[in-house]
Amino acid sequence: MANKIIVLEEDIVSKIAAGEVVERPASVVKELLENALDAQSSQVSFEIKDGGKRLIKVSDDGWGMSSSDAKLALLRHSTSKIKSLGDLFSISTLGFRGEALPSIAAVSYLELVSREKDSLEGVKVKAEGGKILEVKKIGCPPGTEVLIRDLFYNTPARLKYLKTASTEIAHISKVVTTQALSHPQVSFKLVHNGMTIFNSPSTPTPYQAVIDVYGKDLAKDLLELEFTHPSLDIKGFIGKPSISRASRAHQTFFVNSRPVRSKILFHALGEAYQGLIPGGRHPLAILYLKIRPELIDVNVHPAKLEVRFLREKEVHNLVQEAIRKCLTSAQLIPELRLKEPLPQKEVGSYPRAERKYQFVQETSPTLSLREVREEYQRGRPSFEEIAVLGQVFQTYLLAEDRDEFLIIDQHALHERIIFEELMKTKKSSGVPSQSLLIPLTLQLEPKQALSLKENLNSLKEIGFVLEDFGGNTFIIRAVPSVLKVENEQILFDLIDEISEESLQSKERITWEKIIQMVACKAAVKAGENLSRREAEALLKEFQNLENPFSCPHGRPTVIRMKKSDLERQFGRR
Repeated sequence: MANKIIVLEEDIVSKIAAGEVVERPASVVKELLENALDAQSSQVSFEIKDGGKRLIKVSDDGWGMSSSDAKLALLRHSTSKIKSLGDLFSISTLGFRGEALPSIAAVSYLELVSREKDSLEGVKVKAEGGKILEVKKIGCPPGTEVLIRDLFYNTPARLKYLKTASTEIAHISKVVTTQALSHPQVSFKLVHNGMTIFNSPSTPTPYQAVIDVYGKDLAKDLLELEFTHPSLDIKGFIGKPSISRASRAHQTFFVNSRPVRSKILFHALGEAYQGLIPGGRHPLAILYLKIRPELIDVNVHPAKLEVRFLREKEVHNLVQEAIRKCLTSAQLIPELRLKEPLPQKEVGSYPRAERKYQFVQETSPTLSLREVREEYQRGRPSFEEIAVLGQVFQTYLLAEDRDEFLIIDQHALHERIIFEELMKTKKSSGVPSQSLLIPLTLQLEPKQALSLKENLNSLKEIGFVLEDFGGNTFIIRAVPSVLKVENEQILFDLIDEISEESLQSKERITWEKIIQMVACKAAVKAGENLSRREAEALLKEFQNLENPFSCPHGRPTVIRMKKSDLERQFGRR
């Protein structure tokens, strides 16, 4: 009887290993970039074609490799970075497993050219699908150049799931710009299809790298942080509470120069800003932590993106303390507590009460929309039949409709109203724009700029008038009139959402989807006080909606309780 269990062939093993290390072109760039930085390179350049599907070329001026080392580098688990088991507990390099190059070679056509600085000649190695085809001596400059063609050519299922070239280069730019923040002393240049999309010269200060990545406008609103403790050193930059964002996309942590994701660090940052920014908003931060290597474990994730701390609670508390001290020393806490509310404004065609603007992403209970629709058979109520009772939690409107008690999510309802209004005007006469008295100049990070360029036409279709000013700079001359923009924050939130949506989608974002985003940004938020007149204005529009029972994202706008159900709860029936 034949054995059911067999030992897999080496090429199958290599492709399985590649699946853990190489998810997309950005994974290739990440691994090659880490090798370049570990080789003490002072400049690294990237040439990308078709989002990395057709070509990825990474060149550096680092240590280089000898002919024998270049051949060994393509063998699995061959590395110069650890030599014993004990080295795993004190890792100081970005890479250490010896899996990157062999995994990349297993799913591409690879060409490696390298020369050590004290050597007169270099070496060229060619491989196809993980098999070395050629090794020869050549003349070349010191350093290493790795050229990858036709990534995933032999694994069509992986190739099929890659996104558009714009999406893939956006992922690549995120990898490069993140490392530029961590290694300001290194010069980085990223070229895609012949166009330079990121260029960061060598600089002795991390602040200049922040300017290169995020632009001067954002950098000027950052506070420099420096904190020293026997267990942990923390340096970096944190955003003023006034420039919070709707997502954590602008939170970057480095542990011993390694970019990491850590729930401990995210939580500590959020706790430090408690009471300074509205719920659902996230502060900006670029923080560099230096800790003894034996006190962390970076070998917990295939892409080495996660880190475990031996003393998690201590790290959490120290990070929170460092941020809080920085905010306090900048005298932001008392200033924010005394800040006056903004004057009365209007959103859309609905009057707004005087209040502070709070841009909050709210959560909602899990409810069955089908049940709401099925039970609500009496037709849409007329405005005269609904009596507004008040507002609770600055989020929900309470109303009475004959023998029913209504609870309305003010954000969800207003979002649905704006969405349907914009959709109707777009299909009839076009979404009206309002010109800005002073055109707004936005300097974006490369990932955001790439996403915006890809979706310019969709934005123009719904009332935006904006120009690509070159590089990563855009000029906005007009916006949909419903936005009533008082500051840049709502635009940055919209751009962040477009950027994140682009990274997840294989297609360009439609104007319908962007209208959905605009409606969400323009609507009243959870946490905002509404006057009775404002509440009545929202409910009056309820009866005119085509789909009044859910917001454009599918969340319910209203739930109801019959008088008889309420009486049963109190034992009256």
